[in-house]
Amino acid sequence: MLVVLSAILIRLCLVTTYRVQGDAMMPTYKSGKLLWINRQATPERGDVVVIKHQKKGERSAQHYLARLIGLPGDSLDLSPNGVLVNRRKLEVPSSLLPREAYSFVVPRSGRTYRLTPLSLVPCRGAIAQEGGEGISFHQGKLYRDGAETVFFHFRRDYYWLLADNPASGPDSRHLGIIPAESIVGVVMGAN
Repeated sequence: MLVVLSAILIRLCLVTTYRVQGDAMMPTYKSGKLLWINRQATPERGDVVVIKHQKKGERSAQHYLARLIGLPGDSLDLSPNGVLVNRRKLEVPSSLLPREAYSFVVPRSGRTYRLTPLSLVPCRGAIAQEGGEGISFHQGKLYRDGAETVFFHFRRDYYWLLADNPASGPDSRHLGIIPAESIVGVVMGAN
């Protein structure tokens, strides 16, 4: 009985499972594969994570699988020539590279960041959620209470994620920066 109770507690608190849906993480994980997810692990660069994200207009949140590329406070430079994380080149498929170069810092809680029109794009959803009713966007610019501003103070930590197979699944290029609380857990194994 104690073994069963322990197994239930571990399942509820520490570990959960996720069945891969789609080809976003091919060839690493195929659709239908059962993954073991550590809910307590601290995500690190390169980890594959499960996130729970609700897109605007959807009734409920969806689960997505992606690789963690940018940690809170990391500097990202994305261009047609490649991706740099903290000035170190990251090997990514050419299909992940943007047409237009842009740079931004993945927001860390308690910090204020200067946002350009291009760096505003991945942060837009987070700013709208954190800023509330006084926030608006117009022609690539940020407005707070009707006044244009290029600065925003973030209250949460965020991450930047990329799918291994970008043609098949959403990642931060589509969803924007991902708040820490949206990370369900880190993949620790597959069955």
